[in-house]
Amino acid sequence: RVRSLRREWGSSVFSWLVGETYLQDLARFDLVYRTPGISSLHPELAAARRSGTEVSSQTRLFFDLCPAAILGVTGTKGKGTTASLLALALARGPYPQVRLGGNIGLPPISFVEELTRGDLAVVELSSFQLQDLHRSPAIAVVLNIGTDHLDYHADQQEYAEAKEAICRFQTSDNYLVLNADCAATRRLGEHSPAQLLYFSLAGEVEAGAFAAQGHLWLRRHGARREQICAIQEVPLKGRHNVANALAAAAAGAAAGASAEQVAAAIRAMRG
Repeated sequence: RVRSLRREWGSSVFSWLVGETYLQDLARFDLVYRTPGISSLHPELAAARRSGTEVSSQTRLFFDLCPAAILGVTGTKGKGTTASLLALALARGPYPQVRLGGNIGLPPISFVEELTRGDLAVVELSSFQLQDLHRSPAIAVVLNIGTDHLDYHADQQEYAEAKEAICRFQTSDNYLVLNADCAATRRLGEHSPAQLLYFSLAGEVEAGAFAAQGHLWLRRHGARREQICAIQEVPLKGRHNVANALAAAAAGAAAGASAEQVAAAIRAMRG
């Protein structure tokens, strides 16, 4: 890709910065794209911002350019499994095209030009990718917020705030799917304008998905519960994977999937 751009634009627009000082003097650029491995709070990036340089990322560019609806999944654990299950369930649903991207599979920016307004992008989002977003997904899923990546984030609070970015800019037209069994995720719903859905292993929820009487159940706002499948039909082992299936059921329903489509995807899950 770099070679083709050099041919198109000419070699004079490219320069290579290597070594320990490669992040110095970023203020000479109008726009800087950081990789996920470099924190948006890095001192050199902060200095560049103070000088008027715009700092962005591939994920932010994807959100800016994507014409399709975006369903974003974050959490300390379970993102990849839940996002994969959602893509599988929704591929059987109402969208002409469903694309899966993130730390699993392809970077979303690699297929943004293939998406149209009627499509859906299911995107796994880590705290690294959420840091500098200024737009939230139409459907946001927060699986859990534990302690992780403290070698990257300043502290636990900064890590949690990065996760919260997934729903920070949602509106009343959007959906926020939260883990009812995790206090840190429940708090995100306290001031959210989005339509709230919950998932729980511990008991029934007013709207969302839950486990009870040996089965997984789906309950839409103001409706009776619908049976999805038996817990023993979830092929991936462990209660955490049952929770991931419930999260996918709640978010999938928000995106238009039926209980039957979710059940078929769950039964097809592979590790």
